[in-house]
Amino acid sequence: KKIIEMAKNRGIRVIPEIDTPGHTKGFCRAFDPNSTHPAANSTTRFCPTCDLDPFNSYGPADPSKEINFQRISNLWTELRTIFADQFIHLGGDEASFGFNCWQHDNEIQEWAENESTITDPKSGSEIQNYWMNRVYNITKSVGFDYIVWNEVFDGTDPNSIPDDLKPIVQIWEPWGADLTNGWKETMKMATESGYKAILSTNWYLDLFKYPSELAFEKFYKIDPRNFGSTSEQAKKNVIGGETAY
Repeated sequence: KKIIEMAKNRGIRVIPEIDTPGHTKGFCRAFDPNSTHPAANSTTRFCPTCDLDPFNSYGPADPSKEINFQRISNLWTELRTIFADQFIHLGGDEASFGFNCWQHDNEIQEWAENESTITDPKSGSEIQNYWMNRVYNITKSVGFDYIVWNEVFDGTDPNSIPDDLKPIVQIWEPWGADLTNGWKETMKMATESGYKAILSTNWYLDLFKYPSELAFEKFYKIDPRNFGSTSEQAKKNVIGGETAY
């Protein structure tokens, strides 16, 4: 709270990012701290057993366990009392690295076959969409507006989410300090479908190439509203850009 107050006094917004359903190693360890494997207790596990390779061995989150949505709700409720900003970042990026976990876990596959909103139990995108839609509703219920990375939008039918649940889409792919294109198609699709959007693709501060007199000049030449749309409303849906690292 001290950090948040210090930032507020200096005109800086502090927005938490709690990334799910991927990047959840911390969750996996926290909810089964006494087990040799975070998914040892399948009735309360946050993550499925997934030992396909070291990178993917802790996740993504298990959407078949209702207790996990209660955990998210409890955490979000606490965060709402700490962070004054209206926004929370819900992540959603790189969950595809763990789609194999969902596709090969017996409990998740049995659940997916019986979940009416999922047409293909082997579709990682559909399972992710189920998870994110549940999290959207939880987030809205505790009083947060929310931002997601572009992978969530890429794997979703733009018209499948009601206007009052549509997230702000933050575009980071492709990423690189020298990029001027690659993001425009996603920006056009998102904003013309009624989503607000933020661009980060070109503004990764860790990708500077030194020495270069033009390093900062490149950053200033990028206009996130220049993505080929003829819709003035779509252009108004571009909130702006955010640097990343």
